[in-house]
Amino acid sequence: YASELDEELDVYDMNLARRYMSTYEKAELALKEAPLLAAKAQDNICARKTLSQNKERVHVHETLSQKAGLSKATIYKVDQII
Repeated sequence: YASELDEELDVYDMNLARRYMSTYEKAELALKEAPLLAAKAQDNICARKTLSQNKERVHVHETLSQKAGLSKATIYKVDQII
């Protein structure tokens, strides 16, 4: 891994791939990844890189919902509960 942050993000991605997690558990785990994505974005800004390939804005809930395989609304609702 290029950095410890990349390694930690990969661990979260592997855990999200587990099929025996409930929807709530997947959303909760995805939301724990949000501060790591923010740190990665900050590192990329400092290095003049972008998280997306086509240089569009990256929205946290959209990115997390795609990784968890859930809707943005589900991620938002679990975020409000937590």
